[in-house]
Amino acid sequence: MTSTSLRTLFGLTLALLGFAKANAQAQINIDWSNLSAVTFSGTGSNALVNQTGSNLDTIILVGFFSHDTDSNVGFGDFANPATLGDHNQQGTYNLLQVFDQITSASYVDLLINSSADEATVDFSTSAAAFTGASVWDLSSATFTHGAVANYLPALGASGNILFRDQVIGTWTVTGQGSAVPEPSVYALLFGCSALGFIIWRRKHALSAVRSRVL
Repeated sequence: MTSTSLRTLFGLTLALLGFAKANAQAQINIDWSNLSAVTFSGTGSNALVNQTGSNLDTIILVGFFSHDTDSNVGFGDFANPATLGDHNQQGTYNLLQVFDQITSASYVDLLINSSADEATVDFSTSAAAFTGASVWDLSSATFTHGAVANYLPALGASGNILFRDQVIGTWTVTGQGSAVPEPSVYALLFGCSALGFIIWRRKHALSAVRSRVL
């Protein structure tokens, strides 16, 4: 094995170890390999800080969507019967919302809210931050300029989770699907196909004329 191959293998190993480490430390894992069932799962990792509040206080996944905030229109609330809860299940989070991130013009935060009656939430460094899972259908969710799926984070992407302005953990993407083509892409593909067909017909007609002449 050459030195270049060894360096490449070593680099890949470090990358995999880094992903595994980040994944192990995450408090919420997101799998969007199926847009009809995008899953947010609690990992069992403890909160990074002690923080008490209400389940009506929003959980913020910072910088979740890559999107121009000037043209952003949120896709509203998406209800979910399953439950992503805090360790003592006092906070049940079953609503998704989108919010423009103030600190960046290139990203949009994802908000997870609760529709349950108000209850005390107590995140602790000695207990799992989140347990359970929530599943949402985002296959038809849209921003102003296209499907939400086109702005979902890539495999391995991660960011902070805020609760009452405190970083209580991190989110990590563990499953990635395919983006949804924009209507303009379909139009371009159709146009290319039509042009190709016209060129083929002309060549075929020209060949037929030449055959008759010969």
